[in-house]
Amino acid sequence: MSSKDNNKQDNKVPTHRHRPPAKAKIPPPVAKPYTDADGVVYPSKKAWKKAVKDAKYEVQKLEKRKKEKEERGRKREERERLQKKMEDGETEEEKKMREERQREAAKQRQKRIADLKEDRRLKADSAFKITIDCGFEADMVSKERLSLAKQIIHCHAYNKRQENPVRLDVACLEEECETRDALKKMDGFPGAWGLFDDTPAIKKEDAVYLTADSDNVIEELDASKNYIIGGIVDRNRLKNFAIDRAKTLNVQHGRLPINEHLEMTATKVLTVNHVFEILCRRRDVGWGDALLNTLPERKKAVGVDGVDGVDGVDGVEEEFEKEEKKI
Repeated sequence: MSSKDNNKQDNKVPTHRHRPPAKAKIPPPVAKPYTDADGVVYPSKKAWKKAVKDAKYEVQKLEKRKKEKEERGRKREERERLQKKMEDGETEEEKKMREERQREAAKQRQKRIADLKEDRRLKADSAFKITIDCGFEADMVSKERLSLAKQIIHCHAYNKRQENPVRLDVACLEEECETRDALKKMDGFPGAWGLFDDTPAIKKEDAVYLTADSDNVIEELDASKNYIIGGIVDRNRLKNFAIDRAKTLNVQHGRLPINEHLEMTATKVLTVNHVFEILCRRRDVGWGDALLNTLPERKKAVGVDGVDGVDGVDGVEEEFEKEEKKI
């Protein structure tokens, strides 16, 4: 080999760089118990801060309720004072006419309310039914159970606002459980919740269990069906629980046509209230619009061009607002 060839080899740039050895992974710090000024021991300082924040919120909530009660009392006293002043200055004939007008107005108001309830009942009876299966209480932690209760409340509130409501059932909710205890804090649960039923077991007649793990795509909603939503809040921890539940109950199962109408980078597993809203919206619009108008922006959902009139626009509706009042 010539000296010229040796010089070429010496000047040759290496094809790879030297990689430094990987750094050892540092384990996350272990939370240490924290003792407050009163001697109460908490699992960590973060847990203590949360307890202080929750206690402060409870005090503020009680003060707010007290002020609201005082304001209602003040307004009631003012109305009574004005009423008495008006009654003192009227004749007996005028008093009879006023009382007759009040009775007639009360009858008309009761009739309007009854007609509205009957109209909503007829609309709900002509649509499909939605059931939330709460039979996963033992598989979830406390935080997840409270989150499920909030999602059920959102479903009921959304249904109340709809011109065309559906009948909503909650099934397999134990008499003594965290989810029920949280729901009981809402006024009127369950008796005064319109178009709502609390059943001990799932009604299997015409039931279709909704699960993202199913291979059966639901293209059209059937008004005679009872669509079951699994009451699971697991952060993707409980794999295949919904479809296994459907097989145990021996009922049909299916999934929403998300892949056929949307392009998503995030998980296609949705919250209970999102699935409920999508089903309700689908009665008036196509699948693409129903999905895009419900899913939060964090899902980064984009409509497939040419499907259901969607032109590849991002979903614009934010994730449901956080509860102002804690459960």
